[in-house]
Amino acid sequence: LQWKPRVADAASLVVPLQAVVEALLPCMGSIAERHADEDGDVDGSGDGDEEGGSAAFAAESVRRIAAKPEDSTSEFGWQTRAWNAKSNDEKDRIYTEAIAAHPTSVMLLGNYARFLKNIRKEHDKAQEFYERAIKADPNNAINLGSYAIFLKNIRKEHDKAQEFYERAIRADPNNAINLGNYAYFLTDIRKEHDKAPEFYERAIKADPSNAINLGNYAYFLTEIRKEHDKAQEFYERAIKADPNHANNLGNYTKFLFERGKTESAHTMLDRAVAALNDNTVKAQRVETWMYAVCHWLPDKWREALTRLKSLLVEQKFTASEGTFSGVIARAKERGHPDAAWLDKLAIVCAGSAEPKSL
Repeated sequence: LQWKPRVADAASLVVPLQAVVEALLPCMGSIAERHADEDGDVDGSGDGDEEGGSAAFAAESVRRIAAKPEDSTSEFGWQTRAWNAKSNDEKDRIYTEAIAAHPTSVMLLGNYARFLKNIRKEHDKAQEFYERAIKADPNNAINLGSYAIFLKNIRKEHDKAQEFYERAIRADPNNAINLGNYAYFLTDIRKEHDKAPEFYERAIKADPSNAINLGNYAYFLTEIRKEHDKAQEFYERAIKADPNHANNLGNYTKFLFERGKTESAHTMLDRAVAALNDNTVKAQRVETWMYAVCHWLPDKWREALTRLKSLLVEQKFTASEGTFSGVIARAKERGHPDAAWLDKLAIVCAGSAEPKSL
């Protein structure tokens, strides 16, 4: 989106403000991580942490430029240039110049920290800018929550991560992203499965249409609580909220096959495959194509195997062990032509054996 703020008339920006924010949100670099960063420990337990920092700053930023549209060097002016930059090197240069001009800008410091973590993978430098952002505003819930994700996924400092999740929630008790991320942390890291539902439910109450929180709660309900009817309700709500969310579609496909709802599972599998793209988390791509190998008809499953082989051999992607047992069991019941081989393939998908072992 190449959006440029109009500078002639401040009122002309104030009136359509909501429309401008809605147009900006999809391109603000809101990152939905899964169990960790792509180079971390990834499994099939839902989306994991969601970062909404850049998008969440958008509304405030638009209001600032609306109030002073003639100032092209405002924080938002710089931030717009960074978002619109055509290369990561250019983004880095713009952020560096912007922060030199606005050294205590909470928005610029936090967004640059996220850029350094998610794009550059410069983690030491990212930590420096997270800490500067939090020093500039110790009660900014967006940066506190984003730093908690960094501490959990990159530094593996779980005690410190919990401290910052809790600070983020105290700063804004109704921030759905932080509430959902903390719920996921409690069950994924702390194994506090009795405490997690409170925060999932608070997250969903704060934002009933957040597909990541809805999908993560559905996964929790079926895998931890074994409340399958309630889990199905939340999977369906998640997919209604975002019909093309590859992770939720894939997890719901698994759920349906394991429940023996084969016809619905096949429909969902086709949707899950169609939703895959280069931005889909690595493990989810492995899982979805493995489901297709197990359950597509013979005229199609060879295509799925070719795609899966590319992920495993050429790109070295893996999924978590134990993900496929229920799906494979259904495939065997249905008379899969290579049923005995599927268990060996699942071991390779989990990274516990080399593809050449097949």
